Amino acid sequence: MVMTKQLRNFRCLPRIPLQAAVTYLTNEILAKGLVVDASREGLRIESHDPVHIGMRLALVLFLPHDQEPLMIEDATVQWVCGKHFGVQFVKLSTNAEARLGNFFWAQIEDACQSLLHLMDEVGQDTVPQASHGSEAKRKGIHLI
Repeated sequence: MVMTKQLRNFRCLPRIPLQAAVTYLTNEILAKGLVVDASREGLRIESHDPVHIGMRLALVLFLPHDQEPLMIEDATVQWVCGKHFGVQFVKLSTNAEARLGNFFWAQIEDACQSLLHLMDEVGQDTVPQASHGSEAKRKGIHLI
């Protein structure tokens, strides 16, 4: 399947960039790959082991900073493009769903903290050392 730019950009849920090891298996294969990005409903995986659209996989995902691997009982291959493919989760345990939710919230929190830190740095670089406005404020004068 050739993915068009329009199709790649159509997402129901935001994807988070990720570098995580994954093992996927069926009755016929046991293969390894690298998760490139993730959403709450699926993953984009890079692997040299071929899959095809509609293939059902069980996944063992090794999230960063997690002690135990995350088991995803059932996922379906939605698209294939070269050595990349996308899977949609079909069946998650309550534990797996909760762990994925915690992972995504932690990633969002980290991204927000980074953005706030960057905004602070940019704000400090653009605030003049002495300005008429700050001088007026110090003297209790309100400029309109």
